[in-house]
Amino acid sequence: MISDGAQKLLTTAILLPDGVGLRNFVLGPFLSEVGKLGPVHAFHLVEDDVLNTYAGQYRDTVTWHRLLELVEYPWTNILRRALAFAQMYWVDTPPMHGAGQAGHRQAEISRRSSSDPMDRTALRLASRNALARAGA
Repeated sequence: MISDGAQKLLTTAILLPDGVGLRNFVLGPFLSEVGKLGPVHAFHLVEDDVLNTYAGQYRDTVTWHRLLELVEYPWTNILRRALAFAQMYWVDTPPMHGAGQAGHRQAEISRRSSSDPMDRTALRLASRNALARAGA
């Protein structure tokens, strides 16, 4: 990242949706190392008291941004799960092998509604529209 003899800073964005992300990236050396390269923006769902405990050492190098929590409604849940099942079914992932009768029924419904990438795009758009209408 050298341009005209001057070194450019690397801006990094990291998503910390749960405790696993917090453990892997905040408690380990990752944030310290990447902070040496430039500014870091961490997007998280961590409670303030936990964040203050573990992230205080990074206040100078990391800008913390709280993510909005998703409020899920029945129709958004159905769309999200249908999309996930369709993707797993389409690529024939191991979880689909042991999904059982209900899982196979759901997968078949999902497959019919999204058997090719273009149909899955339509399912994603329907999901996004439902989320937008729900105010998420």
